[in-house]
Amino acid sequence: MKRMSLWLGALGALTVLVSDTKADEQVDINLLSGAGYVVVSNSAVDIGQISNVFDGDTNTIARSASINPMVITLAFDHPRTFTQLRTFFHAGVNRWRVDAADSAADLDAGTGSFLGLVDWKTDGEWAWSASMVATQAPRSILRFQINRLTGDDYVHLNELEVYAEALPFEITGMQISNSTLNLEWSCNPASWYCVQQSSNLSAWADVEFKKSADYVAPWMGTLPTSQKEFWRVRMAQPEERASILKRVLVMNFDPILENHGSVRLSSYLGWNDAAVLTTNYLADIKEVSGNYVDWEIVQVLNIDEFPPKLDPSGWRYTDESYVDAWEGSGSWHSPDGMDYGWMVTTPITSFTSDVPPLAEFGVRNLNELVADGFIDEVIVWGGPYFGYYESRMVGATAYWCNSGGLVYEGVPLYVVMGLNYERAEGEAIHSFCHRAESIMVHVYGSWSSDATINHLWDKFTRNEAQHSVAVSGVGNVHYPPNGKADYDYDNDWNVVESDAPDWQDNYPDFLGTTDWVDNYAWISEWPEHSPQRSYLKWWLNHMPKQPGRYSDPGNATNDGKLNNWWGYLLDMNEYVESR
Repeated sequence: MKRMSLWLGALGALTVLVSDTKADEQVDINLLSGAGYVVVSNSAVDIGQISNVFDGDTNTIARSASINPMVITLAFDHPRTFTQLRTFFHAGVNRWRVDAADSAADLDAGTGSFLGLVDWKTDGEWAWSASMVATQAPRSILRFQINRLTGDDYVHLNELEVYAEALPFEITGMQISNSTLNLEWSCNPASWYCVQQSSNLSAWADVEFKKSADYVAPWMGTLPTSQKEFWRVRMAQPEERASILKRVLVMNFDPILENHGSVRLSSYLGWNDAAVLTTNYLADIKEVSGNYVDWEIVQVLNIDEFPPKLDPSGWRYTDESYVDAWEGSGSWHSPDGMDYGWMVTTPITSFTSDVPPLAEFGVRNLNELVADGFIDEVIVWGGPYFGYYESRMVGATAYWCNSGGLVYEGVPLYVVMGLNYERAEGEAIHSFCHRAESIMVHVYGSWSSDATINHLWDKFTRNEAQHSVAVSGVGNVHYPPNGKADYDYDNDWNVVESDAPDWQDNYPDFLGTTDWVDNYAWISEWPEHSPQRSYLKWWLNHMPKQPGRYSDPGNATNDGKLNNWWGYLLDMNEYVESR
């Protein structure tokens, strides 16, 4: 329903504030967990992860490690009135129940605030099962018990859905002072709202999109003095934003070689300046996103140490052992991989940096800096054999992002980009493009290896060499539309027909427009770049960046995905498909 409130403000400006509420809503457990508003605890699982049961995909799973019943507890920081619970199982006959309370002690004892929401309910497999909550009252803790009745003791749980009364969305405060308008509204945490302004009530302009950081959202704006104005607040979707800001922490592992003139490793070996590479890399991504992303480099830490390897000893190169290995008089260490757990959980003050971390960082580690909103992304620079992945996703629902996901419950998703200052901008953007491929496969759920087109991602990435198609798409990271082999970015003799112009000019309303493409298509656009950098910018530049969601009733690829794929690549926490 709608609630409208009117105030006559100072300066003769009539302010109209409109709030919408709805009866109940599905609670986005993964979103709230990542933002710290709910703590999820559960029986040990041996397949999948617990976030899979809240991801909206019945094909993902969390399987208990031969624990029956499986127990999942949700501790909310704010009481909710739960209205309905739904489950989906793939294996066996199962029964489940749900209880609630305001404390773990009451829940365990079945006394005090204890409330049975759903008594034991028996269900089969491959079907949704729903149960309405008969006794509805606010509670802070939910506990699910899932008991497998047939077969073994491995509980296969695919989905749990929680529904609750919608939290009120209504204006709770307004103040006008010295041409400044201060608004406040009650709302869902981690949800998006839009403040709008109108001079005539017939046309509304978006003033600012705001993501609520709590159950009350404050906003401040400036009122004009020359005319009357109307204002309102509405619920919004994250994809409505024309641009986003992402805060980046740069960690440049570039040790000082005291026995070689006290210069940094990159300088001693004649490699590139990480500061220049960072500027160019981020500028490239901003440009090809159509300026959708703006970057804020929060801080650059030049670190005088080698990262530890992922082995029991925590082995690290010394200045001499690394230089010796590079110059051929020593050997490279095995295993090569860096200890990412060390990187993301070490207090930021523990790194040997040229400057101290920002005071407001405190002693937080990377996970905590992300969870507390200081940073959104990390760029880690290093040399060959530092053991970095090109990209690695970290967080509560982390998944494959050109390397295995690093799962930490309660942490929003973020990506650690592992870049190499021995190489150039082309290799840096190459790493980002593999990140893009991984995320889009997660969003669409598959990636056809032949000419079959199951969805738009398959269509976008078609190329002649891998798929034997008459009309190529835009290609993929390793294979341009006309490429004959991996990394064939400078092929000027094989000309193929490509629907790249259809993606660039007509998406989402494909018109079947094609053109003949060879390396000139990208080199002509960025002639000052290497063929690799030019192609990958051309490839990214063709990625959809239109508003709304895709809908084509006459096409099997009508999938409701974002028309702006950059939302998935850079703002993955905001969309259920990319979480």
